[in-house]
Amino acid sequence: MPHTRAVQARILRAAILLVFGVIVGNLLVMQVVKHEQYESQSLENRQLRTRIQAPRGRILDRDGRLLADNVYIADITVPNRCLGQAGPDSTLEKLLTWLRLPRYETLDRLAGEQSAGRPRLTLVANAAMPQIAVIEERGRELPGVKVETRSRRRYLDGPLFGHVIGYVGETLPGEIGAEDDPDGYKPGDWIGRDGIEAVLEEHLRGQAGYTLQEVNAAGRVVGRREVELRPVRPGRDVVLTLSQALQDSLGAAMGGNPGCAVALALPSGEVLAAVSAPCYDPNLFTARISTKDWQALQSDPGHPFLNRLTQATYPPGSPYKIVTSLTALQNGVANAGTAFAPCGGAYQFGNRSFRCWKREGHGAVDHTSALIHSCDVFYYQLGLRLNIDQLAVTARLLGLGAPTGSPLRGEAAGNVPDKAWYDKKFGPHGWSRGRDAEQRDRPGRTAGHAPADGRADGPRGDGPGRPEARVRAGPRAGRGASLAAAAHRRGAPGVGPPHDAPGGGHGHRHAGPRARDRGGGQDRHGGESPRRGPRLVRLLRAGDPAGGRGGRHPGERRARRRRRRAGRRPLAERLLRAKGGAGGGCTVKLAWPRNPGEGAWMIPAAYAGLCLFSLATLWSVTEGIHGPYEVMDPGVPKSIFWRQVVWVAIGWGVLLTVRNLPLPWIEEASPFFYLLCVILLAVVLVAAPVVQGARRWFDLGPVRLQPSEPAKIAVILILARLLAAFHAQEKRLLPVVGSLLLAGLPLLLIMREPDLGTSLVFVAIWIVAVFWHGLSWVLLLSLASPLLSAAFSFYAETVAGSPWPWAIYLLVLLAALTRARFRLLENLGLMAANLVTGLITTFFWEGLHTYQQERILTFFDPARDQFGSGYQAIQSKVAIGSGGLFGTSYLQGTQKGLAFLPERHTDFIFSVVGEELGFIGAMLLVGLYLVIILRGLQIALEARRPFSSLLAVGVVTYFTFHVVVNICITTGLLPVTGLPLPVMSYGGSNMLTSAIMLGLLTNVGSRSFET
Repeated sequence: MPHTRAVQARILRAAILLVFGVIVGNLLVMQVVKHEQYESQSLENRQLRTRIQAPRGRILDRDGRLLADNVYIADITVPNRCLGQAGPDSTLEKLLTWLRLPRYETLDRLAGEQSAGRPRLTLVANAAMPQIAVIEERGRELPGVKVETRSRRRYLDGPLFGHVIGYVGETLPGEIGAEDDPDGYKPGDWIGRDGIEAVLEEHLRGQAGYTLQEVNAAGRVVGRREVELRPVRPGRDVVLTLSQALQDSLGAAMGGNPGCAVALALPSGEVLAAVSAPCYDPNLFTARISTKDWQALQSDPGHPFLNRLTQATYPPGSPYKIVTSLTALQNGVANAGTAFAPCGGAYQFGNRSFRCWKREGHGAVDHTSALIHSCDVFYYQLGLRLNIDQLAVTARLLGLGAPTGSPLRGEAAGNVPDKAWYDKKFGPHGWSRGRDAEQRDRPGRTAGHAPADGRADGPRGDGPGRPEARVRAGPRAGRGASLAAAAHRRGAPGVGPPHDAPGGGHGHRHAGPRARDRGGGQDRHGGESPRRGPRLVRLLRAGDPAGGRGGRHPGERRARRRRRRAGRRPLAERLLRAKGGAGGGCTVKLAWPRNPGEGAWMIPAAYAGLCLFSLATLWSVTEGIHGPYEVMDPGVPKSIFWRQVVWVAIGWGVLLTVRNLPLPWIEEASPFFYLLCVILLAVVLVAAPVVQGARRWFDLGPVRLQPSEPAKIAVILILARLLAAFHAQEKRLLPVVGSLLLAGLPLLLIMREPDLGTSLVFVAIWIVAVFWHGLSWVLLLSLASPLLSAAFSFYAETVAGSPWPWAIYLLVLLAALTRARFRLLENLGLMAANLVTGLITTFFWEGLHTYQQERILTFFDPARDQFGSGYQAIQSKVAIGSGGLFGTSYLQGTQKGLAFLPERHTDFIFSVVGEELGFIGAMLLVGLYLVIILRGLQIALEARRPFSSLLAVGVVTYFTFHVVVNICITTGLLPVTGLPLPVMSYGGSNMLTSAIMLGLLTNVGSRSFET
């Protein structure tokens, strides 16, 4: 059963106040409760605390020639969280395309840096100038992307000093110090990994410095001067005993053959040259070695990571004869003149012959001559007279089998074998005296051989309505009211309208005023009686009906039960109030109609306030904190303020013109205006230029026309005309279906632009219009249930990961439908529609690509891509929350002034108000909109002509939807979609549309009592 207009108005008013209550509560939480949190985020946005890594000290040779120094390069870096989203619209995907980077290799490398805990990831190391130019030119489209300068190590002689000087590498997770430790290593620092770089790390490293700068959204410094928190202290230079010239000569002499060579200065023991070949180029590791170069080094058969100077071990050969001689002398086995059998070039021991290095032999030699000439045969004989453990003791006393103490890391200790070693190697007594003899002369096991493969270890981010007639009644007034209501229903003379009057008689089942109607003379559609002047309630006398008890008539009881079920009091009970008067009579009190001009100033006054708000805010967004804003951000020039001044003046002219137009003219012209707007919407899809991926505007020289804005006015007018034509008809299906088609055509055209936010306005206008026309809100909610089914299905698929939320919704819907008293087929049809919608949503979601799913999820949750599509919503919340209770003061908003807040002159202009004027200013702005909306709803309630009432409620819907959705977007309650704030946002189309809407509303208000 349709509601009366007063009930509809109360429902709409309650819904509006509820929504605005949520908005106010959210603003209170953001700007008061969480103010410090958002203020801290705003400070982090604009204050850049930079850690400057100290340049490493230089390495020089003994003659002052540079062996290693630093060069300065530029890296392109991105925030750590930028890697979380890699959809087509993300910042990372744009960079991969614009910089022409290998996709999978780059993503793998960034993932490795992210797992290491680096706050910023190096996208391009040592970037070329064309790549840097791309970042500088498109900085506004790449939030969080920076070009950072750092020092890079350079080794001038490459592989020649590779194993001696070593190389530097990036810090590993276990090497990173505490976050609050200014001297600790940080992710991205460079540390010595081998050679002198590792040994003298503390001398070469230096001390990092810290600076504090104020920057804008593009990362450019805008503060007056940089604050130095701690100065940078470069690393100390290191001078080596090596000679670059001698090292070069020694390397050339080796000719690239595997091996090592060392030149010492006697008697000081200084190392003048030390070459190990082959060697890697340490410059490869200063810019993160590529996979190709790393694999080439790993597969090199020469094993360039093996430092043969310290990691390889070799047999000592003939020099070991000194150990043998000393052992014999120390143990009294031989003296300087001891002689053995002459050397004939070989020595026979058992069935094996041990040869001397001199084929013809040395002849008869004594101990002294044998040492001078290095006679092998003599030392074979001498060795057989010594114990291998005796030799091991002497060798260890001389330092063999232990590291030399070289500062270079990873030095091998060598090996001095003894009986225990041989027993372990060959088993107890598994070695012969022949090995013992061989050990005395050329001990091949003393140092031990290098590994068979030669390898070594490599390198290791209710407005007042019309007054009701008041009646003073006696104590029997209640009974009289019941009888009056029964007489009313029977069409009794003197109570209802005459049979020949409109709506009178018994032939029409809705004839006469309804018991549920509020006030006299109001029909079921809200149309009021055309009578003017005072309204007089007839005198009602209460008495007992013949043959029965008063108030006990069966028909009266049935009517009372029906009224209780409807939840409404009868009309007489609303008009009569028992005052305890004697005699059972009633007194009549007159109620005069409101003055038609009362309250006419409210909407123009609110419009004037909004215009002043708009101009003041636009002036602010064209000014920066440290100077003219158009210098810092050319995207918001000063000219937009002066253009808005022109549009405000034009808007006032349009509002006054529309206010004085006759409403019948507007009603007759609405079909032609609607047809014109539909044609423009169709043409814009073909002839308009593509701007930011959409076709929405016509370029008309200095101005741009957006046909979707006047289309909102056209749809409100055509719906009001259509539904008003059917206001007295019993059949309601035809106007509802017709209105749906009229609103759906421009909606579909606008969705093709695409413009989702604007298209949703038409849905809201249609729903409120058919509800105001008389469609039950229960039926409206039932028709909207498939959309709820799609929402619950989407939630179950993407968030809960279980079908139970959708299943519970279907069970609740089924229970509600059984109580709604719909027909069986209607219930089955609604359930089927909900099932199909939910299943389609699930299959549609599963069929999307991963990047498409990420784009949709980011649309609903901006935090998933904080530096991509979610950037606008996050920065808007920071701006509003940082404003606090009283704001940062006019012209001093940092989120606005430093360009962190995007679209601050159009869709996010409310964020500027919230930042600079705080909660007080935001509430003043919201209050101006509420004045327009609530006053407009009162005008719609008082309007006598159905067209006027529907027109007014359409304008109220337009303003309510735009204001609520825009504020909810800027405060993070709704996903981001393009929708301007009426009157406030910059733009001629928005200003003119709002002015026409308010002109129509004031026009209806000034003619509320016209029929």
